[in-house]
Amino acid sequence: MIVLNDNSSDRTGEILNGFLKIPTVVLKVIDGVELPAGWVGKNWACHQLFKAATGELLLFTDADTAYEPEALSSAERFLHENDVDFFSVVPFQEVGTWSEKLVIPFLYYLFIAYLPNEFVLKRRDVKYSAANGQFMFFKKTVYETVGGHETVKNNIVEDIFLARLLKTKGYKIALPNAVEIVRCRMYRNFSEVFKGFSKNYFAAMEYNLFVMSAFLLHLFALYIAPLIFVAVALITSDFSIFAFWLPLSHILLAGIIRFIASVQFKMPAVQAFLHPASVLMVMIIGINSVRWAFSKKGSEWKGRTYSKVETMPGNF
Repeated sequence: MIVLNDNSSDRTGEILNGFLKIPTVVLKVIDGVELPAGWVGKNWACHQLFKAATGELLLFTDADTAYEPEALSSAERFLHENDVDFFSVVPFQEVGTWSEKLVIPFLYYLFIAYLPNEFVLKRRDVKYSAANGQFMFFKKTVYETVGGHETVKNNIVEDIFLARLLKTKGYKIALPNAVEIVRCRMYRNFSEVFKGFSKNYFAAMEYNLFVMSAFLLHLFALYIAPLIFVAVALITSDFSIFAFWLPLSHILLAGIIRFIASVQFKMPAVQAFLHPASVLMVMIIGINSVRWAFSKKGSEWKGRTYSKVETMPGNF
């Protein structure tokens, strides 16, 4: 395993040195080189790790991602059994604070309702592409052929755009459920949730204001408006099909899908009742993501700021 200490200011270096003293731990620690112009921090770190790697398979993972002992052997077996060139996973997302519980499980809903692994794995259309930077497993030859992280060096949602690039080039990718063997706590408080998703949201849509507006309108129409219709119908005692029963069916269907997602990804099923609040919060974050993109300062994350111009994705 190769670990890059990216100019950390906490106890990372001290902890890594402690691991190096354990005889059974096979670990190589490299110190990050200063960030060059035109690179996003994480992409530069991954590029440096690639340069230091010698294996035929590459797993890029975050420092806060944890694994069961069989995770790596399972990953290699999945790669070969499914004949894929790259895959990412949907890990178990640990949540603690109310903001984490409100927003992060909504990602599981998106995987179930909008981008299931069957579509990612079997459909060639590039729009069925997805990845998670917490776990990205490549054949090294494929990674090198497409140019690796250098191809997306200025992209703050490099995982998604690497997946799109691979599918555009004809490579086979996948996004399986790995909640049993991989886990991560993505964020730890409201500030991290709000800033983290604001940083990525609009960027994942290539800063396309029309697409972003359409998606936000879609969320409102499918998940918020039906609640308003039902509330008005109850107040006015109008129980007609279009005023009450059709909106109610939308609410129930969304709740059922959210329930299925909760069960499949090991989240409390009671979170299905939080779905409208989750959507509302996701919409607010989306609006803030657009606001950040068009502000002079740009997106903020871990002491660095990224402007829309600096992080425009390439066209694949």
